[in-house]
Amino acid sequence: YVASRAMWVCDRAATDGTLGAVLQLIFATPADDTLDPRITFARASSATRVNSSGLIETVSTNVARFDYDPVTLAAKGLLIEEARTNLVYPSIPNATWVSANGFTSTYNYGTAPDGTTTSTRLVWTTNTSPYVGAPPVTNTAGATYTGWAYVKPNSSGTFRVQIGKNDSSQRAIANFDMSTHEVVTTTTGADVSGAIASVKPAPLGYYKVSISASFANSYAAGFRLMLVGISASGDCEIGGVQLELGSYGTSYIPTTSSAATRAEDVATMTGTNFSDWYNQTEGTFVVSADCPASGTRTIAGVNNGTTDEFLRIYASGTDPKFAVTDGGAAQADIDAGTIAADTAFTLAAAYKTNDFAASVSGGAAITDTSGTLPTPSQLQIGVGAGSNYLNGHIKSLKYYSRRLSDAQLQTLSA
Repeated sequence: YVASRAMWVCDRAATDGTLGAVLQLIFATPADDTLDPRITFARASSATRVNSSGLIETVSTNVARFDYDPVTLAAKGLLIEEARTNLVYPSIPNATWVSANGFTSTYNYGTAPDGTTTSTRLVWTTNTSPYVGAPPVTNTAGATYTGWAYVKPNSSGTFRVQIGKNDSSQRAIANFDMSTHEVVTTTTGADVSGAIASVKPAPLGYYKVSISASFANSYAAGFRLMLVGISASGDCEIGGVQLELGSYGTSYIPTTSSAATRAEDVATMTGTNFSDWYNQTEGTFVVSADCPASGTRTIAGVNNGTTDEFLRIYASGTDPKFAVTDGGAAQADIDAGTIAADTAFTLAAAYKTNDFAASVSGGAAITDTSGTLPTPSQLQIGVGAGSNYLNGHIKSLKYYSRRLSDAQLQTLSA
């Protein structure tokens, strides 16, 4: 069987010199953005992606998202994310946002990252920190939030994305240089910790300027995202903003008159679609993916719908891992090395009773020689038994129905 996005290969004469992969799912090739029909996919809401033309596009409920680089247009793979809510509304500044100290705002001015004429232009000619602020919300004390904006520079100058209260002790700031397209300073108040700022290219000359931080206190209806001009003058466009609960930003969730939630992505293979290729006795997985370097992110795994019986390939921060659990008891948890945030890597993981191994990015295989095997009934892509979502892209997944050698694992992960 060959599909445009995912191939099932039963050929034993593999080009990699090993026993041929009995399952081969390719998610990052220029094609027509369809899933292998044996994969059941669900998401209980619409969601956005960057399409093959480099524009933000909204796809319908239960439609898988194949994401592309907004600059190079290279295919990034299948996007799997957890549920998130954009607390800012509307998600492009308009007259409902508070404005002070000298911004000139022009609504529906230019082309936003989705190709529509909906961007808001902000121009200032004063260094008195003119700002626009989203309608305020109430945050949770001790939680980490991320705020970000699609910013298109039309001049030089320094522009600020800020979350928290408009108080020096209760806010987190990322100052963006509109000439160098870099975050030049990150500032937090006394009640704020763990601030991380970033800039990433976005469609149509925009940049995704982001700030994440943890807030010690809750501010009843006083927590908001603000956009501030802090140089003597400046001119930029805003094509979308987001404020979400979490330590990093996810895909854009457009809003109008209220907060909006994107549901989680779920991709599963069950029944004979699973049992036709899975070998209970031994096997090898090879996956290529990218994900944030934060928390536990499942790339792929097999399980019985619980965490009592599973094989899981995942990342814990910057550590790529291969875990095995049987009867609710951990059998192996191999740390294969180190990966970088949002950077593609390949991990090969093999299993057999008392014989587990994993290799990442061509590194020597790390082994574990003690453990029994679980009895799974399904493959899950980008999630592990309903939790720890990838929040990134999976490029490919291959499965070999035997325990390949450590040397082969090293070759396949390179």
